[in-house]
Amino acid sequence: MGAPTTKGPSDDVAAHQSDTGRVPDGAASTTKADGPADAPTDTAASAYASYRRRTARRVAMLLGLATLLLAVFLVALMVGPLGFSPAQVLGALFDADYDPWVANIVIDYDPWVANIVINLRLPPALLAVLVGGALSLAGVQMQTILDNPLAEPFTLGISAASALGAALAIVTGLVLPVATGATLPIVAMAAGLAASLTIA
Repeated sequence: MGAPTTKGPSDDVAAHQSDTGRVPDGAASTTKADGPADAPTDTAASAYASYRRRTARRVAMLLGLATLLLAVFLVALMVGPLGFSPAQVLGALFDADYDPWVANIVIDYDPWVANIVINLRLPPALLAVLVGGALSLAGVQMQTILDNPLAEPFTLGISAASALGAALAIVTGLVLPVATGATLPIVAMAAGLAASLTIA
């Protein structure tokens, strides 16, 4: 028979140390889960902060462009063969002669200046603002639909169709019974609209 094996004190100490240093399974899983659980929260917070910054930039840009538009609109009413001051233009627009509240602020009112500003300069300026806004909206819509930031009316042939309609109206001498003086733009617009509907 062989000699019996005996366990030394050093073996017991090593076993005790290994049992003491062992981490429970639940604790280990909790420790590993703490890191990934915080990551989505940080990602959501950073995404929200980025969204707020983009929104603030867009609002600031829109306010700046609106202020620039008003300034250019006022300058368009001021300049011309006869130059007017901002006080004269504002007095003509707000009719300071009949509004006491405006008269206290803008006192430079002249009926002659008001006649020129209201009847001669205001309609083209308003038309320029409306046409520019319509063109910008049409461009944004076309670029969104085509998913191309460089899209323009020539991309779909809308401009070519309008030019064709205008050329046909000139060659054939077409004159509409209603709005005779606007025959050419009406025919060009109708040809472009027909091309748009055909493509859609």
